[in-house]
Amino acid sequence: MSKQILTVNLQGLFINNNPINGDTAPLGSCKEALNTVVSRQGIISSRRGFSNYSNQIIGGDISSIFLYKNKKVIHSEDRIFRDDGNGVWSEIASNIELADISYKLRSVQAKNNLYFTSSKGIKKLESLTSPVKQAGIPKALNGNAILIDTGATWLASGTNVAYRCVIGTRDVNNNLLLGSPSQRLVISNTGFNEAYVDLTFNLPDGLTTDYNVEIYRSEASVNLDVEPSDELKLAGVHNITSTDLTNGYINFQDKTIPEMLGVSLYTNQSQESLVNANDPPPFAKDMTQYKNFTLYANTKLVGRAEFNFLGVGGDGFNPSNTITIDNVTYIGSTGNISALAQFEIVTSGTPARNIEETAYNFVNVVNSYPGNTSHYAFYTSSANDIPGNVTIETRSTGADAISITSNKGTAFQPDLTTPLLTDNDTSPNKIYISKADQPEAVPPANFVTCGSKNFPIKRIIALRESVYIFKQDGIFMLSGEDFVSFRVNLLDDSTQLIAPNSAISFNNSVFAFTDQGIISVSDSGVEVVSYDIESPLIQLLSNSNINLSFGVGYESERSYILFVPETSDLTACNIAYVFNQFTNTFTKWNVGLVKAGVLDRADNRLYFAKSDNRLLRERKDYKSSDYYDQEIESTLVSYSGNELILDDILNEMKVGDSVFQGSRNALITEIDINTKTITVDKTLDGWLVDEVIKVVKPIDVKIITNPITAGNPAKIKQFIESTFLFNNPSFRKLTLSFNTNFNETFVRTDLTSSSREGWGEIPWGQNWGGNTVSTASFRTLYPANTQRGLWSSIRIESKQAFNSFELMGISVICSDISERFK
Repeated sequence: MSKQILTVNLQGLFINNNPINGDTAPLGSCKEALNTVVSRQGIISSRRGFSNYSNQIIGGDISSIFLYKNKKVIHSEDRIFRDDGNGVWSEIASNIELADISYKLRSVQAKNNLYFTSSKGIKKLESLTSPVKQAGIPKALNGNAILIDTGATWLASGTNVAYRCVIGTRDVNNNLLLGSPSQRLVISNTGFNEAYVDLTFNLPDGLTTDYNVEIYRSEASVNLDVEPSDELKLAGVHNITSTDLTNGYINFQDKTIPEMLGVSLYTNQSQESLVNANDPPPFAKDMTQYKNFTLYANTKLVGRAEFNFLGVGGDGFNPSNTITIDNVTYIGSTGNISALAQFEIVTSGTPARNIEETAYNFVNVVNSYPGNTSHYAFYTSSANDIPGNVTIETRSTGADAISITSNKGTAFQPDLTTPLLTDNDTSPNKIYISKADQPEAVPPANFVTCGSKNFPIKRIIALRESVYIFKQDGIFMLSGEDFVSFRVNLLDDSTQLIAPNSAISFNNSVFAFTDQGIISVSDSGVEVVSYDIESPLIQLLSNSNINLSFGVGYESERSYILFVPETSDLTACNIAYVFNQFTNTFTKWNVGLVKAGVLDRADNRLYFAKSDNRLLRERKDYKSSDYYDQEIESTLVSYSGNELILDDILNEMKVGDSVFQGSRNALITEIDINTKTITVDKTLDGWLVDEVIKVVKPIDVKIITNPITAGNPAKIKQFIESTFLFNNPSFRKLTLSFNTNFNETFVRTDLTSSSREGWGEIPWGQNWGGNTVSTASFRTLYPANTQRGLWSSIRIESKQAFNSFELMGISVICSDISERFK
């Protein structure tokens, strides 16, 4: 019989292929690797534990955790909470509902602000103490003008001048924000005297005294027959007052002489042009930041509808005729009375002039009527267009359609006898793109489409050089340096994202859980990384709750962590598959039921939201105290020998837990609920009575190797002994178990150390880089009833708090048994 010495270097999970084939399940690969990590080649270690970050219940149902200004921010049901850095949470916003129940709240940080999705459009935080605001500046509304021919006059008789206004502000972080300009307002000096212009502009919702209105003016035309230019310059700035907000409009007397006009309006044709107006961000279900641009995906705009007055008076629209918009009725009249929703029907001029002035009166009353809370009106006919065109817009992005009807429907095009509905351009395959470094300025034409409209964008993630878009009809890639050069190309049409929240940026790739398993996406294409654990992942695809899955990137540990629910009845994820990109290995974690997670780069620790709406924090002090999970506090009443009496025995306390206070810790061997007594495995002096004592839960570590065949799974062998090689051992006890295919029941033996800091006394070499470290080896015989077989498996278990180890390898000695053996 020939002896064989097999050195088994642990390599993580290989559970998809033939387990007795050395090519598909290499020597040292694992059938199970629970609560372990393989962060260095050939070394498998116990994971660190997780503690309660605080005992405070945060809101109701946590859906997202993200970071802003080095603090954790949580979306829980419809509220947002911020952390003070010490586990104390404060509510900073309410009524923040998800844009879609199948999408979590998405966020990006830009210009020192935090922007995030919601059911009411994109919201923003400017600081952790400021209120949540609607992102973007409202479009300016219509204005009115009259001429005053006394005082500081400048507009010559027989000339025209044009105006637009823009609403602006500076936010808490000193970012200048400007909205889209108002419709064009032209006033003609038909009198005999020079005059100045007295202007009023209606104000949209959502403004405060932190805002201002910038008024821009053209040069005067040479005569009344010449349309004034749309090259406008700043005539003045009006800071909004509380009186203005009460009135719903501002008043500005333009006495600025032409020589004192200021900067050009940014939408002038000589500047950015009107098509690049700063519309607010659209309603979006996902968003990302790429090369100083903010991208909004799966979008809706404000609802819009257009109609045209065909005529007024006679067979056209007359006094007492009505237009009803979203159940608000506007009445044609002989004068404008905004408080009564009455607008003047003008019949004293030419037909074209009558239509224009009537339409303008209608727009003014719509925007100033106090009973209207759902829509605005804009006069959109230019000088060269047919007069009377009006656009109705909903006040909210993504709003449901509202109807427009008239009891004189034939006076309009289209006929408003049949309700005209606003359209919010629901575009599940569109991506709107902001201006560079202006996340709140999104020109209406700045969008790209991605694949079929029938398949919505599920996720959009930016890397350094590309943006990856996940849809049912494939994975797409957006690249380029600016909007002009941005291009969308199909990268892969054979892979579908299963769990949108699993897709994250990690090490300049996108990792995600798809119908192909876990994939890595980069400029070079799509790579499946989970083939070695594909079987259990594919089985999960049929779970109705698989969309609960989420991913977290742990860059310093080179790990992508995918949390999934193992069964369809779960409302949170119960296990995680952990992929180390450097060692190309998978292990498995169980940290309880969790819903969301984040890596806090400030302390480089993982945080997970538990199903009870508390937060877990990774233990990371690089001590033995890193290696346990939950802790339960009680008070020590008295002690004698190895018996400790507590003020309360909680149901969560179990035999096998550990108890500690200060530097003292021991293993619980018995619990007497009636006397509130726990018995521990050793007698320690110095316990502090009437002080807090903690009972801690061990991390359930379990490793089972794939079959060890000695290269020939068809030949009977005798497995004689094994040696376990540890680096930096720090454990009281490990349980070793062995089986073979002839005796599949694992037979156990305990490996007990002489101290908590490690039992080995034998120096076994050096650590990587040549530094001498504490190492140890342990040799044991195979139990007699597990020595014969075609192959053998080994199980290593740790179920004690404070236990940690780095298993570098297992040496197995076996010998062939003659074919005549029976």
